Parts: sequence; C-alpha cells; structure tokens
Amino acid sequence: MGLVTGNLEPIARGKMQTAGLNHFFRVGGFGSDDINRANLVRLAIKRVEEYFGFLFDKNVVLFGDAHRI
Repeated sequence: MGLVTGNLEPIARGKMQTAGLNHFFRVGGFGSDDINRANLVRLAIKRVEEYFGFLFDKNVVLFGDAHRI
C-alpha cells in the first residue's frame, strides 16, 4: 500500500508510527514532495510501481478525507 497525505513525510511517518501503521506504508506521496495533492497521488503510484514492480492499470483505490483532489 502507498500513503498519500498533505503532511510532510517525517510528520506523516511519526503519526503512522504512533498508530502502529507505518510498516504498512513503504512508499507514498507527501506534502513535502509537492504542494498539489493530485500530484501526490501520481507520485505515490509511480513510487509503488518502482518499489514493488506494480503495474498501474486503473486498479488503484483512493480513500481520503480531503474534499477535493
């Protein structure tokens, strides 16, 4: 799984670690990568493709709490 958040990566990692979830998210797109949240999704998909050898074929599900992406 990949994580997409507007948080800076160290803050996001700290939050996930506190919740015991950080190990589920090896890669992601973070607020420290780009100001545009839509770009964070694209970046996370690219990183998952590279890290896991994943082939994106419109099979990504995004769960979020932001009103717009």
